[in-house]
Amino acid sequence: MEQILPVLMTLAVVVVAFVLIGSNLRKYREYLLPLSRQLENATIEGKFNIKLVGRYSGYDVRVEPHQGGKNTPPFILVRLYKKSSLTFTVTPEGTVARLFKRLGLVKEIEVGDPGFDQRFVLRVSDEMTGRMFFSNNEVRDAVDRVFQSGYQHLLGRKGELFARKKTGTFQMEADLRPEMIVPVLDALVTLAKYLP
Repeated sequence: MEQILPVLMTLAVVVVAFVLIGSNLRKYREYLLPLSRQLENATIEGKFNIKLVGRYSGYDVRVEPHQGGKNTPPFILVRLYKKSSLTFTVTPEGTVARLFKRLGLVKEIEVGDPGFDQRFVLRVSDEMTGRMFFSNNEVRDAVDRVFQSGYQHLLGRKGELFARKKTGTFQMEADLRPEMIVPVLDALVTLAKYLP
């Protein structure tokens, strides 16, 4: 009997974990339903990685809530698919980024807008193309809108644009409301429109 007890306890923990994960995934489906009405041809896909797939303003898009893990908080990815020769990363400029820049560990471009250049770190695959792209006022406004919506990363790579936002387990429902996601989709559409 003593040998069976640890096995039964482990089994109970696994069952409880699966029940909790399944409950969260069902909730994510419910949270995505109102947003699905804002997209064309929208479907909610996946059993363990729930995602909303559809079209928005003529572009294929995906909204993916992620539960996170042991060392990763829950997060949301908003993706828009658009092929481009330019790859880029935009992050807010914080204390660590400023230190890395001073030490020469981060190579970034500046676009000539002092406020924008102070707020963000821009890394691009092609300096000239990146500078032209981010010199556009509408592009800079779109970047601002993404970060004002609480997103921490904006990337363009491998045929897609995506924004990433850390969220909390109890904040996921609010962060997936259409009024929270649609402005980010609008900003990504603006970026896609000007991408080379």
